[in-house]
This record gives sequence, structure tokens and C-alpha cells, in this order.
Amino acid sequence: MREAIQNSFGSLFFFDPFLQMKTIMTLMEGHLGNTGYQMECMQWVVQIFDVSVGYTANREVKTGEVIPANINILENLNAHKIPHCSFTLVSCLIRLLKENKSDPRLVALISKVFGIWAIQDRKHFGEKKIKNKKLEQNRKHIGQTEAIKVISDCLTHHFEQVQERSKKDIYETSYADMVCLCSILWSLVVVGRPLGGIEGETYQMNTMRNCNVLLLSMLNIHRVVCSIIKHYVILKKISAHHTSTPNFSFGYNFNNWSNDNEQKSDYANSILSKCYWLIVNLSLIDDVKKHLIGSGLIEHIVQSLQLYSSTTYKELQYRACFALINLCVRSPAKQQILRHCGIPLIIEAMNRFPTCCYFQKCCANLIRSLCSTNSFHTGI
Repeated sequence: MREAIQNSFGSLFFFDPFLQMKTIMTLMEGHLGNTGYQMECMQWVVQIFDVSVGYTANREVKTGEVIPANINILENLNAHKIPHCSFTLVSCLIRLLKENKSDPRLVALISKVFGIWAIQDRKHFGEKKIKNKKLEQNRKHIGQTEAIKVISDCLTHHFEQVQERSKKDIYETSYADMVCLCSILWSLVVVGRPLGGIEGETYQMNTMRNCNVLLLSMLNIHRVVCSIIKHYVILKKISAHHTSTPNFSFGYNFNNWSNDNEQKSDYANSILSKCYWLIVNLSLIDDVKKHLIGSGLIEHIVQSLQLYSSTTYKELQYRACFALINLCVRSPAKQQILRHCGIPLIIEAMNRFPTCCYFQKCCANLIRSLCSTNSFHTGI
């Protein structure tokens, strides 16, 4: 089956990701009732996308393999163009997601495909003169279906599974579960981005439509995201304190502690990164912003800056600081950052990546926001 799909590319396979993706989507529409064929095609969608951004270059993706959504879009601005996806194709994927809600591997795959299709033509990042509505038509169409609700339901379901396993053994969660959460979160980030919003740039509220973000807020997805953040920050704190304080367990079971488990817990940084990325969009809604500030989220964000303080965790530190920018519009958020000693951690993060322009810009904007009232000048 895989070879048959590859042969359908002809010479397209070697030079045009856009035409490759379009060919795959056409094949998917011709086999809507064949789940196995749809899965194989979705693997190709992921591989074409990942190769186009340099993630899996020279690496064949095998059938059934779960691909982590660890793409830093900011560093791959000219990487990909995504064709239009029909309502028929979106509906097919929604059906597959509903039917396979408990399968973390398939949920991860379908969620990532939704995210890929919602990106569309990102080669025009930052080119504000270009106003082509077709660039966001997939995101708009996906938002007009059940997709966001079904993906959100999958996030809730799989996080509940993680919590249930953690009650028995803190590291019982499998790699597939972690990748599933990560892919769902990444999909919601991209699908939920406001129409007219540009990745990494200030959102102009009067020039964009928040329809998908509003839908996410109505689904209360911010409450689930806050719970995920709390869970994985505590997980990391346990890992950091286990050697020196073995009884400091937060009610978790440590019967099967091992180096493998410690490495598995470290994968939480990717999940946290996507959570903070999603918080940037969710906090555009004022009522959601108020809830996030009052939920203790800021303390967890600041703690994660301390717990994941090496250069290995660049994305997490960047996403955390970016999330704080949107929250710091309100004074209570600024007070919480100061109370939890967040400013020194932000400056330390800047010092780790002195040559990264977008990182420096993000942190500088955050510090400027914190200094917008006189009481915060002494915090620097």
C-alpha cells in the first residue's frame, strides 16, 4: 500500500511538497471508507510536512509510527504550503477520531494532520501587505466543523488516562500517551489561532476574528490545559527532589523508579511547551485571561522556568515567556510574577540565548510590560 501511494507521486516526490500533499489528499478522498488507507495517507502527510521543515529529512516514516509535533515554526518560515482540504475530508478525519478516541497513536496522527492542514501557507509570515483570505481557509473550514470539539474531547480523555495511571505509578504513562498529548496540544494551537493572527507577532484585536479561540474557551479547554501544566510541573519537581528527599512524593507512588522513568518524565518539557503556546491564544479572551491568572497558573509557569533552566529547553522557556506577556496585561499577573521571583529567571533565560533575536524580543517585551508601573522597577 505504501509503495502504491509513493508511486502515485511520480516525479512530484522529488521536488514539490505542495503537489505531493495535494496528491495525497486526493487519494484520501477516493478511499474515505478505508481506515487503513487513510492512516497510510496521513503518515505521508506528516512525513511530507516534517521533511519540508527539516524534521525527518532522510528518514522514512513507518506505518503506525507516532511522530511528535515538535516543530518550531518560527525557524522554518519558508518551509511549506498546504493545499485546500475539503469538508468531506475533514468530516472523514473527524469520524476516524471519534471511532478511535482511545487509541493514542491514531489520535496523535489525526490531530497532527489537522494541525498541518490548518497552518496553510506560512511563507507569508510577517508580510503584512499580503492579504489573501485563502491562506487561512483550512483553519476557517476546520473551525466550522466538529473538529475542535472532538480534538478537545480527546485531550481531556487522554489526560484523564494519564492521571489514572499516575495514581498507580507516576511513570506508568507510555511514550505514546505523551506524544498523543503533545500532538493534540499542537493541533489546538494551530487550529485555534485567530484568523488574521501571525505566529510570533502582536495580535491586532480589531483586525482579526477569534471564532476558533472563542470556541476553545466555550469548551473550557483552558481548565484542562491548566491541569496538564500543574501535573507535569509537579512531576518535574518530584524528579528534581527525589534523590535528596525521597519521602517528598506529593501522594505519588515511586515503586518503579528508574533511569528510563526519569528520561520519560523529561519529555514533559515538550508537553509544557505546547501548553504555554496554547495559553498565548486562549488568553486573548478576557474572561479566560482572568481565570488563568486566578488559577495559580503563573506560579507554575515561573516554576517551570526554574526547573527547565538549561539550554536544552529553549522552546519551553520561550513559550513560557510568551504566555506571560499576554497574561501581564493585567496587574494581578505582574504582582504574581514578582511575588514568585520571576524576573531574575526571565533575565537568566535571555542570557542563555543571547544571539536568538525572537527570544530576546519576547523577553524584552515581557520585561517592558512588567515595568509599566513604577512599583516594578526595583524588581529588575
